[in-house]
Amino acid sequence: MYYLLTLYYFERPKSDNLMKYFIAVMLIVFSQQLFSKPVKFASYYIPGMVIDQRTGVFIKLHQEIMRRSKIDVQFQIMPTKRVQYAFKQNQLISYFPELYENLPKKQLILSESFYFKKIILFTLQNFNIQSTFDLEGLKLGAVHGYSYGHEIVNNKNIKLLYTDNDDINVKLLLKGRIDGILGDSQSTLAAINKSGFKDRFIYDLNKPINLLDVFYVCQNSPLGKDICNRISLVIKKLKSENIIKLDSKTGQSNINL
Repeated sequence: MYYLLTLYYFERPKSDNLMKYFIAVMLIVFSQQLFSKPVKFASYYIPGMVIDQRTGVFIKLHQEIMRRSKIDVQFQIMPTKRVQYAFKQNQLISYFPELYENLPKKQLILSESFYFKKIILFTLQNFNIQSTFDLEGLKLGAVHGYSYGHEIVNNKNIKLLYTDNDDINVKLLLKGRIDGILGDSQSTLAAINKSGFKDRFIYDLNKPINLLDVFYVCQNSPLGKDICNRISLVIKKLKSENIIKLDSKTGQSNINL
């Protein structure tokens, strides 16, 4: 309906002033109807970032974005797979955070990115890795369900050994079964610190091997497009105010709220 009204508005005879007024009113009414009730958003638990419906770095950012964009939201936290399933079934208008590698379906809308997910290489020797191409030929520990970026996952010359968690990968690296671990500054570093051999590991948290954009995902519908556009405008504003600071060289992401 929205598409047809808009098309007619621009393609109709220019002399039809009465119909012009009618279509304009209908578009306003339709837009108001879109926001006549709360729209459904969701997220999933991430330590420190999404703790519950009121706590976490991403939650505080979400609340500020919703406040500034004047979107009335019905928000809930669910397991990751349930969030993606609900979005596929059009039960959610939007959810966050998400990565390109994990998009649940083809037809959707993405917001401006608001965070970087850093992929760090942890080794026991210096391989002088400068880019993802330097990983070719190495056998690297990875974790099921974790995202590493298309450049790494789709490179057949990079050998990824998937395990259930970082604790297993740390043990494999210490035993010489793998050349390194692809991980992050939270769970992987925690596994290294509790291994009893943390001084043996080589890594630089300010030199990530890959950076993944983090963003909102919205339905590919008139409402979804409008919401994602509103979200993106607020994120850009927050960046201009230095409330969101993203450094593409170090991968540092700061949200100051």
